[in-house]
Amino acid sequence: MIQQAISLDEDNYLRRELYAQIKSDDRIFDFLQTASLDGIWYWDLENLEQEWMSPSFWRLFGVDPATKRHLASEWQDIIHPDDLAMALDNFNKHLADPEHPYDQIVRYRHADGSTVTVRCRGLIIRDDDDKPVRMLGAHNDLTELKRAQDDLAKANAALEEQLERAKELVQLKSNFLSLMSHEIRTPLNAIIGLFEIIETTTTDQPQKARAAKGLIAAERLFGLLTKVLDAAQLELDMIEAKVCDVDLRSLRDQVASLLEGSVAKSGRPIDIRIEWSEELPGTIETDQGMLEQIFANLIDNAVRFTDKGHVKVRAVAVLLDNQRAVRFDVEDTGVGISPEEQLVMYDPFKQIDGSITRKVGGSGLGLSITRQLVNCLGGQISVESEVGKGTTFRVTLFRDGAKH
Repeated sequence: MIQQAISLDEDNYLRRELYAQIKSDDRIFDFLQTASLDGIWYWDLENLEQEWMSPSFWRLFGVDPATKRHLASEWQDIIHPDDLAMALDNFNKHLADPEHPYDQIVRYRHADGSTVTVRCRGLIIRDDDDKPVRMLGAHNDLTELKRAQDDLAKANAALEEQLERAKELVQLKSNFLSLMSHEIRTPLNAIIGLFEIIETTTTDQPQKARAAKGLIAAERLFGLLTKVLDAAQLELDMIEAKVCDVDLRSLRDQVASLLEGSVAKSGRPIDIRIEWSEELPGTIETDQGMLEQIFANLIDNAVRFTDKGHVKVRAVAVLLDNQRAVRFDVEDTGVGISPEEQLVMYDPFKQIDGSITRKVGGSGLGLSITRQLVNCLGGQISVESEVGKGTTFRVTLFRDGAKH
């Protein structure tokens, strides 16, 4: 009597019932092999040329089952030679050790010349003397899956190639920025120095006036160059935050100096106000240089767009999302920003209220750089503004570094 090399759960009545149905009704077996598989085969290991293959087995390869004999040589003629060698090797291993699975992915040649990829699994059936006498096998069609895997692999390879190209472009851009930073800033510094010397040493008033105008233009160009390079470096992630304890009392003095210098340079009747809460901690963990640049950009904007009234900087301790934070407000009584302009004001080179910007100057990079710096510090930036009444930029930084 032939025994199957698998154990059955004899305690499950449904399983016993199903096995009885299969034995008594051929339709049950036909349904199982056509509905759940893409072909089955049953091999006589005592007469290796004899092998029954289901009709779906041949249809999978575009072949009319009626044209095929139930011989092992039939399928061996259309399987890929390398995969045939692998299947036979697995067969011999499974023959020697029932625990070794007969399970592999193989390729067949379809009648139209294409390749069909199949998962082929099998089980050797032994008699009472443990002699291998039959082998039952099943096919599952993996052609579409294999095609999808190949397409994905090609897409990944293309992405890898694009990534490498992007890295090369980033490196080229980085090298260019480093070169420009040195090759343009160095002569600009010399030009600014020469204008300063001429302005302070000459007694010729027309020449002094020309030197003053030249100095203003050179400083404006230097500032624009600095912002362009800073924006590019932030975009390339070439700038990293160097977090340390920043003394908030010293920061207050630096902010006051920035305000005084910016207002004095503008020549406008703007009041300066500094409000530093008594509840502020002594220090905050952040990058001091980045924080100072944030203040410089926001104060510069506030002063440029304010003809009269005040520019105020506030600092207060807050609790945000259950984390201790410090909120810095830069408030002005200037022209304000419309809701439409607020949607795009952080875009690089986007200048709010073009007519006013042409009058007061500006590159349209300050707010873009400011937001990127705030992001580098793990903080948040927001704005409240009303046209004709002023603007308040609000920067919130977490006291213990970036928000987690």
